[in-house]
Formats: sequence, C-alpha cells, structure tokens
Amino acid sequence: MNRNHKTIRRAKARAAAKAAREKAQALDAGQRLAAWAKSLPEIPIGDAFTPGKVTHVCFSHDDHCRTLQTGNGADCNCSPDISYHRDSE
Repeated sequence: MNRNHKTIRRAKARAAAKAAREKAQALDAGQRLAAWAKSLPEIPIGDAFTPGKVTHVCFSHDDHCRTLQTGNGADCNCSPDISYHRDSE
C-alpha cells in the first residue's frame, strides 16, 4: 500500500472518530436538556397551550420503541408517557 492510501485511511478514521464524538456530545446534551425539563413543575394539559407561555413537552418512550434507536419520533411504535412542564413564574 502506498503512502497516499495510508494518509487517506487515517483521515477517514479521524473524521469518523470526530463524528462519533460529536454525536455522543449531542446525545449527552439532549439527555441533560430532558432531565432539566422534567425537573420543572408539571402542569395539566389544559394549561399547556396558554398563549405567551413556553411549555416543555417530555415524551418517555418504552424501552422497545424504535424511536430510541432511530431518533425519529415518526418511528414511534409504543404509547409514550407525555408530560408538560413550565418554568415557575
């Protein structure tokens, strides 16, 4: 194998490692955001759509749900628990 092929393989490996790190960091940030939103006071669904207020909606999918593998809500094949949270005023 010539030197150019080794350089290309190393560059591809570095790019793949970087992409994996960024994906893990994004997942970690998403988990932190979800934990924070769930720590806010829960509100009833009737109060969730008040104009001028920000409501955080949390979906808790079952362990077997395809959404957890794909990251796409359209792939959901379970009945997730849904809760609504709002910053305290």
